[in-house]
Amino acid sequence: METRTNISNNLKYIKADKNLTLEKVGDNLKKIRSEKKITQQSLADNFGCGQSYISLLEGGDVDIQICTIVDLAKALGVTTNEILKGI
Repeated sequence: METRTNISNNLKYIKADKNLTLEKVGDNLKKIRSEKKITQQSLADNFGCGQSYISLLEGGDVDIQICTIVDLAKALGVTTNEILKGI
């Protein structure tokens, strides 16, 4: 049976892993957007959100759902694989 300490340590690893994943997605979004010479505001307008939300996504500071990744890929004209590259 797992102890409370073991569970707590496991949760820390899961959280760290999640944060690294969010950061990687954010890095990929920023790289793709920059390569296409699209501003955060332009992407936000095309995606239907505020520029601050794009900034949060690129910074890995907000959870992202798969449907959001699909919609962002469409807005950027790329595949979801490109956004998820390296994960």
